[in-house]
Amino acid sequence: MKKTLSVKLDSNLYNQLELIANKKGVSKSFLVRKKLESFLLESDELDNLTLFNSMTVSLQKNKPFPFKVNWRKIELELAESTPQWPSADEAMRHCRKRQ
Repeated sequence: MKKTLSVKLDSNLYNQLELIANKKGVSKSFLVRKKLESFLLESDELDNLTLFNSMTVSLQKNKPFPFKVNWRKIELELAESTPQWPSADEAMRHCRKRQ
């Protein structure tokens, strides 16, 4: 089900939005919706960082994760990936050379 959202814009912002919509041949609503979708996708990255941080804290405190983890899926993904360096020591050496 679709919902409607009303937004108040100052006249300058509204005029810019209208100009771009007319130039692209789309509605103002379409532009706002697409930009909002893009913004929300980017915020998923912040959610992923938050999730990663909560996992790290759980591991450090030897506590279970606050969500279900499909360890088998993670193992399969890791098995399919190829590390760039054969060991952590070699990765560290590479990082030090770059500095």
